[in-house]
Amino acid sequence: MTLWPSRILISAHEGDLLHMIDAGIRMAEGEMPHLDFMTPIGILGFAPFALFLKLGSAAGQAAILANLLVCLVLLPATWWLGTSRFTPRMAYLFGAMIIVLTTAMVHGDGSSQIGFSMYYNRWAWAVTFIILATLLFRANAGRASRWVDPLIIGLGMAMLALTKMSFFVPLVPAVIVIMLAKKQYRLAVLSIVTGALVGGIVVLVLGIDFILAYADDLLTVASGTAGRDFPGLDISGVLSDPSMLSATFVLLGSAIFFRKTGRMHQGLVMLILTPVFIYITYQNWGNDPKWLFFVIFYIAANLPGPNRKPFLGMPARQLGIVLTTIAATAAVPSFASLLGSTPRSAFASFENAAKIPLPENLADLWMPEQRVLVSGQTIGFIDQSEPDETAPIQINGTELLACQIEGGYIAYVSAIAQELEAKADLSGKQVLIADVLNIVWLMGDTARVKGGPVWYYNDTAGFEAAEYFLVPRCALRPNSRESMVKNMLETGWALEAVYGSSLLDLYKIIRAP
Repeated sequence: MTLWPSRILISAHEGDLLHMIDAGIRMAEGEMPHLDFMTPIGILGFAPFALFLKLGSAAGQAAILANLLVCLVLLPATWWLGTSRFTPRMAYLFGAMIIVLTTAMVHGDGSSQIGFSMYYNRWAWAVTFIILATLLFRANAGRASRWVDPLIIGLGMAMLALTKMSFFVPLVPAVIVIMLAKKQYRLAVLSIVTGALVGGIVVLVLGIDFILAYADDLLTVASGTAGRDFPGLDISGVLSDPSMLSATFVLLGSAIFFRKTGRMHQGLVMLILTPVFIYITYQNWGNDPKWLFFVIFYIAANLPGPNRKPFLGMPARQLGIVLTTIAATAAVPSFASLLGSTPRSAFASFENAAKIPLPENLADLWMPEQRVLVSGQTIGFIDQSEPDETAPIQINGTELLACQIEGGYIAYVSAIAQELEAKADLSGKQVLIADVLNIVWLMGDTARVKGGPVWYYNDTAGFEAAEYFLVPRCALRPNSRESMVKNMLETGWALEAVYGSSLLDLYKIIRAP
C-alpha cells in the first residue's frame, strides 16, 4: 500500500458516483451549475471536486482531495471552538467528529460499502455542527469571540446555502430564534450581515442570473413535479419507523430530560432543533440521523451536577448518562461506517474488480467486475417481454417495455456506448438519454448535451440542444425514462427512428423549420 492510491475501489452507488463525475467535469471545463446545467445541489457541492479535476487529478483522487480540502477549510473554526469553549477531552471529540464527517468514503447509514455518494450531505452536517456549537456553547475568549463567532455563523450559513439548501432552509429560523431567546441581538445582526455580504459577493462575481437560476432549480425540485418530493421515508416514517425509533426517543427524550432537571435553556434548544433535525433527515437519502452525533455531544457537555433533583426516580446525572448511552448506541452503526470507510478503502482487495471505463485521465476508479464488465450479453438487469399495462407509452407506435436495471448499470451504459460507436455514426453528436442519468458520453464518442441534465428531474433540460434521442430498453429509473419520453413527445417534434437493438432505440430529433 502506498501513501497515495493509484486506484480506488468503489463498491456501491455508481449512479451517484457518475453524477458527481458528470457535474465535476462540466465545471472543470467552464460550465456553471444552474446556468449551464440544472441541479438543486449548490455550487459548493461540486466545486472542490471540480477544482482538482481541473488541476489534473483523476476522478477518485479528486474526490479524496475534495474531502481533505473541505476538512482543511473547516479546521480553523473547529480549532477556535475547541480552544474557546471546550475542555481538552471535548475538544478532541468535537474535532474527531468534524474530521470523520468531512473525510469519510461512504455516506453512512451503517453501510460497510465504499463510495462517494451523498458526500455533500456529510459536508453539510459538519458545517451545521460547527454553527450550532458556536451558538450553543459559551465562549471564554473575551472580546475576540464578539467578532469571530458571527463570522463563523454567517460564513457557515452561506456555505450551507451554496451547498445543500435542505440544510439551510430549516436551520435559519432555528438559529435566529435561539439567538433571540438568548438575547444575543448583536450576534444575530452581525451573523446576518456576514451572510448577506457573502451573498453580495456571489452576486457580484457570478451575477444575479446565477441566483435566479439556482432559485429556479430549487423550485423545480420542490414543486412536486420532479418526482423526488422526498428520497426515502416520509415524515411519519422518519419519526416512527422501527429503525428510527431509538433516535426519535433520544431527540424528544433529551428535551424532556433537560426541562425536568432544571436545564430550561438546553431543553428549549432541543425543542427548537427537533423539527430541524427531523426535516433534514427526511429530505436526505438514507434518512441517516447524523444529528445524533451532535446530540450526544450536547448532552454530555451539559450533564446535570450531582446535586440536581432526581427525575423518574433516578439521579439526574445518571439519567443523563443513560440517555447519552442510548444515543451512542443508536449512532454507532453510522459513525462506525464513516470511521471505518477510509481503512476499508486503503486495504480493499482488487482481486475481482475491474476499472470503470472512463476517459484515461480520469480512470482510477474500480468496482466489482460483475458491475463493470460487458461480455457477450448485457448483465444485471431484468428484461420483461410485456409492456407495462399501467402506463403504456408509445414512440411511433412502439411501446416502452417495463424494464428496470437492478445491477450492473455501468456494464449496461458501457454496452450502449460501444454499440453506438460500432453501429451508428454519432461521433461528436449530442445524444439525450431517456433516464435519470446522461453519462453515455463519458464512455463513448458522443458529445455531452449542452444544458443537459446531470440528474433528471422530469423537466426539459437539454431538449433544445439535443440532436438525437436515445431510449434505453431498460432504465435505471423507469419513471424518469417515461417522464422524459412524455415531455419529448409533447414538444411536437418528429422522432425519426435511425437504429434499434435489444439495448436501445435511437431517434433523430427533427424540429419544424
